[in-house]
Amino acid sequence: IGTPVELDWHGYVEPQPEVFARLLAMGKMLENGLTQRKLWNYKGERFSTEGDKIPVVGTKRHEQLSLLNKWTQTLIEISKKELAGTQLSDSDYKFIGSFGGKLEHVWSWATGNTFNRDTQGYIEEHSTAIVADIATDPNGRVLEIAEGYPSFILVAIYDQAKDRIKLAVGGVYSYYEFLRPLSDRLTDKEWRRLLGQKGHPGMPEWTKNFVAPGKVFYEKSKLFYYSSYPFKWDRSITLTQFKQECKNHNWRYVEHYNECQHLDKLTCEKDVPACIPY
Repeated sequence: IGTPVELDWHGYVEPQPEVFARLLAMGKMLENGLTQRKLWNYKGERFSTEGDKIPVVGTKRHEQLSLLNKWTQTLIEISKKELAGTQLSDSDYKFIGSFGGKLEHVWSWATGNTFNRDTQGYIEEHSTAIVADIATDPNGRVLEIAEGYPSFILVAIYDQAKDRIKLAVGGVYSYYEFLRPLSDRLTDKEWRRLLGQKGHPGMPEWTKNFVAPGKVFYEKSKLFYYSSYPFKWDRSITLTQFKQECKNHNWRYVEHYNECQHLDKLTCEKDVPACIPY
């Protein structure tokens, strides 16, 4: 029968403090640059009062950028703790567990999605699956590279709290490269449609050194992702269907969930149906 799998909600950050530090430097440079040039829009006007027709950035965008910088700083601190073998705090684990939700809300503001629309369709429209041509053959072909839908990544990590090795699971980008006729370059929309068909270009042969055969992480038919974070009703399906999805995934349905206890108060909802992992 085998040993039962023990699920653990304690998350993990890939410890790359230098990468996060560069992201933070870039974020602060952008924030400081807009501040120094008085391009933040605090009064609701469309243009800056200084100069002619200088476009400004809304106050909400300033709030989002400040939050992203704050979160990046937290990722640096957590990464350093992991590298030093220091035990993470409950607040660190809470931050990791809610990070996907935090980014989701920033993304919603950045793309204009209010979560009252067809969220699943909107996510598909702004999918990770994108394509670009990077080289042209004078004989009439182009080399295109693309990202597909995310795949699973399994990582063995050290559990400091219990002094053991455990297996963490998450999402990772998938990579494709292929030749196309010069007259038939793919758009992002065409690439996504092609991904949904049999016989689409496969991942390069060399990726088999580290990619196991199997299904990709993302499936259109699935509304749930492997997560320790509560999944709220996004109104893309009926509430009855949502309850059934909770049941199908062995998650507990709750009628009134306050996601603001896990998220910075950006666009969080205080009273929304949700599925909670047991």
